[in-house]
Amino acid sequence: MTFHPLLLLLLLGHIIGDFYAQTDNMSKGKRSSECCERWKWLVCHGLCYTLAMAVVLFPVIRFSWGLLLLFLMVSVSHMALDSVKQFIKWKPFIVDQLMHIGFIVLAWRIWNNRMIMWPYVSELNSMIFPRMSMLHENPYWTLLGVLVILRPVGYLIKSNEIWNFGDIVEAERDETEPNKVMPNAGRMIGYLERLIVFFLMINSLLWVYRE
Repeated sequence: MTFHPLLLLLLLGHIIGDFYAQTDNMSKGKRSSECCERWKWLVCHGLCYTLAMAVVLFPVIRFSWGLLLLFLMVSVSHMALDSVKQFIKWKPFIVDQLMHIGFIVLAWRIWNNRMIMWPYVSELNSMIFPRMSMLHENPYWTLLGVLVILRPVGYLIKSNEIWNFGDIVEAERDETEPNKVMPNAGRMIGYLERLIVFFLMINSLLWVYRE
């Protein structure tokens, strides 16, 4: 059975739009106590999210009214869910992401059999996706895994909603030059550590599969 990448595309668009296309100003602005300010940043983020979703969907899936409806449903629902995020008091980051992913999975279940890929994508798909049981056999799922490891997992750690790490320090000082600040040094170290662990896990799966 040929694997249809609609779920992968929807998750990829969500990760890019919600974590890589969203700036710190957008994230803070969406939580503003002022209604106008909050809606301004919600709309701004919604547009960036919509653009990210369009970039990953339309070059792969042949255009149809069903695709347009799916695209609008996912994009508009994301902004609607973000607008109620401020009322979530218990683990807001985890609950927020579960709601987004849950809606994406629901949309995928409804529309998956109605989407048709462009011919050139189908040819590439037939060469890459026949063996899809293991993560290391599928470079696109590996790419999605890398994107998740870098930013979303970092936000999860920063939220302290699973493990309480205390206050997260955003910048570190150079011990040789006390007055010199190295912004995001700890973040870059965290990126490297998580990537190393991720690829070691994939390598372990490869050895287990071969045995």
